[in-house]
Amino acid sequence: MMDTLLLTLTRPASLNEIKTIRDAATNVLTKCGVDSAEVNKAKLVISEWATNIVKHAIEPATFIQLMVSQAKLLPSVGGVGNGNDEVSSQRITISLQDNSSYFDEFNQRQMRVNGLNKSNPTTTSEDDEARANTQQASLSFGESGMGLDIIFNLFADCKYQRRLRASAQTFSKLPIQGCGDSAPEVNRFSFSLQYQTRSQANVRIAVVEDEPMMRELIKGYLPSYYEVSVFNDGLAFLQHVEQNSIADVNQLSSEQTAQHFRQHSKPHARPHSRPQSGVYDLVISDISMPNLDGLNLKKRLAADSKLSHIPFIFLTAQDDFDVEMQANHLGIDNYLIKPVQKEKLRLSVERALIRHQQLEAEKKARLNRSLDNTLNQALKPEVSDSICGYQIHARSFSPKTGGGDFVYQQAIGDKTLLILADVMGHDAQAKLFAHSFSGFFSGFLSGLSLNTQPFPQAKCFDLTAMMTALSNKLFEDELLSCSMFTYLALLIDEQGLEIASAGHPQPLLLTASSTADMPIYKVLNVQGALAGVCPGLEYQSTYLSIQLGQQLLLFTDGLTDCLPKDMKPNAFFDQLLSLKSTCQGHSDEAFLPEFEIASKHCSAETFIELSFEHFLTLCPKPNDDVTLLLLTKS
Repeated sequence: MMDTLLLTLTRPASLNEIKTIRDAATNVLTKCGVDSAEVNKAKLVISEWATNIVKHAIEPATFIQLMVSQAKLLPSVGGVGNGNDEVSSQRITISLQDNSSYFDEFNQRQMRVNGLNKSNPTTTSEDDEARANTQQASLSFGESGMGLDIIFNLFADCKYQRRLRASAQTFSKLPIQGCGDSAPEVNRFSFSLQYQTRSQANVRIAVVEDEPMMRELIKGYLPSYYEVSVFNDGLAFLQHVEQNSIADVNQLSSEQTAQHFRQHSKPHARPHSRPQSGVYDLVISDISMPNLDGLNLKKRLAADSKLSHIPFIFLTAQDDFDVEMQANHLGIDNYLIKPVQKEKLRLSVERALIRHQQLEAEKKARLNRSLDNTLNQALKPEVSDSICGYQIHARSFSPKTGGGDFVYQQAIGDKTLLILADVMGHDAQAKLFAHSFSGFFSGFLSGLSLNTQPFPQAKCFDLTAMMTALSNKLFEDELLSCSMFTYLALLIDEQGLEIASAGHPQPLLLTASSTADMPIYKVLNVQGALAGVCPGLEYQSTYLSIQLGQQLLLFTDGLTDCLPKDMKPNAFFDQLLSLKSTCQGHSDEAFLPEFEIASKHCSAETFIELSFEHFLTLCPKPNDDVTLLLLTKS
């Protein structure tokens, strides 16, 4: 799958700036839902490497550049406890580039740490020893090399490349001596980490039982994939729930509150990393207990609107009809008599959880249906048929009740700002965030026009400055900063268009022929950081002068992420361009090697419809939102 650049941040090489770099990487990893343990490992490696670049390089660096990219790997199905859980694997690559002297001993030390150095240390020559001393001096790393050992132990497959030419697109200009306006040569250190997101959260069960042996027995009966907490009576459980609920809402600092919200709301969060709050998915309780018995515990929970929905099972020695009737009238899920068989307890738990999931799914479906009437129409990608001499065609698909793709359009003088955005996630949550982001764009640009006199004059509008200002505002917004979204921004006029990206998939430039200097399609090198990751992000734009017969194809990541696992995006794009045979009515022909996209036989509208039909043929049931936006020079 294609890598998407999520962040590029270039800072002066100083100890004070290392925290800025580390915090920016942490923010991206957290937004993507990487497990906190992996985040901490990445933070340590970034700190170790950047610190030694600053402190110990013989020729000091003048800058350090952080680059974070993401690739979605092949989905799989499975997982302990639920064989139907869909697991989505992701890979994030973190790179640190600098213009210091190269650490020569990196490869040798990496082989030694990994047990790959098979040379005989007793046969080294004087020249070898002198060279080793020089390399150790250039490496330094606190004079012991322990920094490298830590890095290799955490990420054994890390890489270090010498004197590469930095990409002009991803290099943020700094006053670097000797480089002028060209991108400098850099040394690049990189490492990758993989993580998974699951479609269902880990189940938390509370066992309320006053007998210690019985508590442990029940806990032992339950499968290990359940997260089980035990309490010695109803009062202890209730106090735990109430105290944690209060702490979750009232006793957190603003930063902790934002972190807490991120764990619950961000689309890519790892469900297994649910905070240790007072909320449980199921309660198994005895009846006869000191302080607060099981019947009164259930009554207390039922009286609280936040807790009344929790499934409840009584496991008691009271084989009494009247007591069982009292319990049933409280709305419990089952009434089990001690001693209970292991299989019967497990079956009762599974039945209660499934019933609860069905009820929650029905509530969610009702919510989604109510949202559909108001949000679906608002988020439908509606753009003008023609903008500044370009024909515009849009096509979108949303599984279930829709999700987070949206298009925003606004006139700026004699130009038009067009934005294609994708909020990470699915269904109602992504839809709500997409609606919020769309409103945020509108309000932000309206405020910008009021506060900036020359804003209505298109020649004074700076696209990249607008994106930087937007990113800063998103970073400050406590709600929207909890989600992650990507977007492409286009500023269109009669002569061409300026385009910039905030973590969005790169667009395609389609041409009328396949001559040597003009390929059928070209992946445009338009990349930029995710908005709102850290303050002060800078963006770079590319200006395109699109010729008659050329087209620009924009798309959201659902297009490539939902392809069959054995198909690469480039192969799919080749197939799209070979649809000339279909356009001309020769559907029985094999895929052709070229496609004259401006051909009178295949209009832009026909092409985008056929492209979408072909995508749905390859992927009949996409699990992500897909939007195509085609701009044709007319």
